[in-house]
Amino acid sequence: MSGGNHKILEKSMLMLEAVSNHSDGISLTDLCNEVGIPKSSAHALLTTFVNLGYLRRDPRTSLYHIGLKTFEVGARYVENNRHFRYARELLENIVSTTDQTAHMAVLDGTDVVYISKFDCSHAIRMVSIIGRRIPAHATAIGKALLSGYTDDEIRALYAGRELARLTENTLTDLDVLIAQLQQARLVGYTSEREESTRGIECVAVAVGKPGDPTHTAISISIPSDPKRADMKQFITPLLEAKQYLQVML
Repeated sequence: MSGGNHKILEKSMLMLEAVSNHSDGISLTDLCNEVGIPKSSAHALLTTFVNLGYLRRDPRTSLYHIGLKTFEVGARYVENNRHFRYARELLENIVSTTDQTAHMAVLDGTDVVYISKFDCSHAIRMVSIIGRRIPAHATAIGKALLSGYTDDEIRALYAGRELARLTENTLTDLDVLIAQLQQARLVGYTSEREESTRGIECVAVAVGKPGDPTHTAISISIPSDPKRADMKQFITPLLEAKQYLQVML
């Protein structure tokens, strides 16, 4: 039987998420304003989070920061899913073959969340962070994950939502996105050029199907080069990695 959210628990989790978005910490007042909760209620909840280790309070500044316990729980999300156990080795192999940065991500609503990354050796590479959330429509890895849905499901997913523009190349037309996803289903991979990050283009493939715990995608980020004839040298390692994951799972 399903029902509505428990209001206090919902506010508690929103507070935890809000603190995690402020790398330099956040004050009680600012946190209350951001989440929309009275100080009297927030103080008791924050004290509980601090006592349990999910948050920490800097005694010098009185600012709240994300705690070590939060990292431990998040790490177990990856550890407890055997699909992700292969990620580090898999991405390392891709990077050794291509000398380009490789990522693994999952879809959460209309966003992608990066869960693993392996950097290349050269200086020009995509600046990304594990746990970072980016609009799926602006990334090759997000489009790979979205391609598992039907056109009608994509329209329902984006109903009432705008496609945010991250760069001048970001597509903001839902019909164009759907056309790209249709092409992706035919060729087995997705790509984008400077749609999420200037100077970077990406190719990606999805593994698993929407709704499966193994539904992830892997990508390669490459410095843009208008002289490059095709992306085959990067697509092949991704397709091989996908095949490897499908066999292992």
